[in-house]
Amino acid sequence: MKRYILLLFLLFNCGALAAETAILPYAVTNPSRSFNRESGREYARLIYLAARLQKNITIASPGSIEIDIERMKAGPVITEAEMNLLGRTRQVDYVLAGSLSRGKTSYVSKSRLYSVRDGRVLAETVTTAPDLISLARQDVRDVFA
Repeated sequence: MKRYILLLFLLFNCGALAAETAILPYAVTNPSRSFNRESGREYARLIYLAARLQKNITIASPGSIEIDIERMKAGPVITEAEMNLLGRTRQVDYVLAGSLSRGKTSYVSKSRLYSVRDGRVLAETVTTAPDLISLARQDVRDVFA
C-alpha cells in the first residue's frame, strides 16, 4: 500500500515539475528612441533567464514565442483570449505577460500570470526597481512565489 501511495505522490509531483510557462514580450507603455518595443522583448528574455536561474522553471523559448505572436498578429497588448489561444496551441500551462515603463529614476513592470488550464489570471504584480536586471529578478520572485 505504501508503494502505491509513493507512486501516486511521485506522479503528481512530476506533473507539476513538467509545467511549462510562455513569457510574452512586454508592452512598453512610454516608448522613446532609447526605450522602445525592443526593450519589452529584451525584458522578457531577462525574465526568462531569471526564472530559469532563480526558480528552475521550465520556460518556452522566447524566440519561438515571438514567432507565434507574429503569426497570430497579436497587438502589443495581449488579451486573455490571445493568451489562452497561444497557451493551447503551444501546449504550455502558464502564460506570463505584462507592460514595462520607465520613469526618471526607476523602471516599473506590471505582470500577469495566466493559467491556460483554469482560464484565469493567477497573479498580478506591480514591481519597481532602479534597473531592468533588478526588476526582472524581483518580478520572478513576486510572480512565481
